[in-house]
Amino acid sequence: MRPPSRTALWLLMAAGLVLAAAPADAGAPAARIVVAFANEPLAAPGPAGTTGSRYGGTGYRVGQSAQRQAHSVAAAYALREVTSWPIQVLSMHCVVFEIADGRAVADVLAQLAKDPRVALAQPLQEFHTLTTAGAAATAPTPYNDPLYDLQTNMRSLGIARAHERTQGAGVRIALIDTGVDLDHPDLRGAMPTMPM
Repeated sequence: MRPPSRTALWLLMAAGLVLAAAPADAGAPAARIVVAFANEPLAAPGPAGTTGSRYGGTGYRVGQSAQRQAHSVAAAYALREVTSWPIQVLSMHCVVFEIADGRAVADVLAQLAKDPRVALAQPLQEFHTLTTAGAAATAPTPYNDPLYDLQTNMRSLGIARAHERTQGAGVRIALIDTGVDLDHPDLRGAMPTMPM
């Protein structure tokens, strides 16, 4: 298994935001992992009359080799594919697999780490919010966050009152901590003029 780059790790963690790893209690869904395979860019077509191993259509897609590797790894380790996506900039094909037979995630990841077909394997992390709908208006402590009382800024800023009016839908926020290149093409026309 090739050592992953920081970018690969960051992108794989970011990609997991829609999917959650299952808790390890009885009756819970199977645990999930993210596995990445090399997904080489489009190669030259084979000779006339052959099908070759290439991308179909336009745009960056999953290559036949990456698909074959994903299917063979799933069969070899008794994994069930949940979803997948290509990451063009990293030339990778990422697959979320479920470990349906109850094996420990750490054991499966240790096996995959030794498999030369696998570029990267990691647990799919689970994230939960600690608030519930309508909690701001009904509870004496407006949030079910066990650390709410330690967050004095929430009370001093009146966040609970603000949440009675809005939860921020449609609001764009940018936090700049290193300075801004106002000439950057991504920011042209996207930033309001701020008084200095």
